Amino acid sequence: MNETVVPFATRQARELYNVQLKKRQMLGVFFNRWIWMRVRGGFLSVDSYDAKAAMLKGIKIFRLDPDYGLQDVMNAQSAHWDGMRWTLKGVDVVKIGENGAVTWVDGGDFLLDVKPADLAMVRQDPEEFSLNELNRYLHQLRKKGLDPGGYVVDRDLKYAAPVSCLIMVALGVALSIDPMPRSQPMARSFGFAIVIGFGYWLILGFSSSFGRSGFIPAWMAAWIPNLIFASIAASIFLFGEER
Repeated sequence: MNETVVPFATRQARELYNVQLKKRQMLGVFFNRWIWMRVRGGFLSVDSYDAKAAMLKGIKIFRLDPDYGLQDVMNAQSAHWDGMRWTLKGVDVVKIGENGAVTWVDGGDFLLDVKPADLAMVRQDPEEFSLNELNRYLHQLRKKGLDPGGYVVDRDLKYAAPVSCLIMVALGVALSIDPMPRSQPMARSFGFAIVIGFGYWLILGFSSSFGRSGFIPAWMAAWIPNLIFASIAASIFLFGEER
């Protein structure tokens, strides 16, 4: 289901919400793991977009002349949104003359006529990727020398999330064979279950944030909650059996 139905259904749900319900115009497309958008005077290509950091990487703008011939290609290594405009880094421009002569200019600046809200329309979230698609996307980013950022954490979470279901079952079994919780009121058991679930998602939120920020490795960010609650389940099972 995660490899077939869920990514397709998530993409369709987002398109239904943004295009048909909110009547937003689609200015671009996410094609073959790259973002392409129509901008004033040409087209924009972006290798990756980090919505949390408001960061673009691998930017190319293909400007066209009135006869739709290629006029120049503007490149930038990255761009950061400061709330008002994009701040570009690593800019160079390839100009194409009337006779086909090519001139390369290092440095400079150009206007990036697109906003984060426009990019959010065409950017795919990890939930919209299957595991194979996400692995291919990470491979393409690394191949181009780009940092995949938080996508690595999201990829590892696709492995860790199904295991968490088994851990919660093991935790429930450990609690059920412990004679002490069995003698407690039912309401207390329900409250304990809610605390366990809330605690898991709280730890997962902190660990995944640390992983996306680079404070801890991606695999650790994805698996820390499972390791913690698996240890709790094993401890309850052993202590309960001893009593």
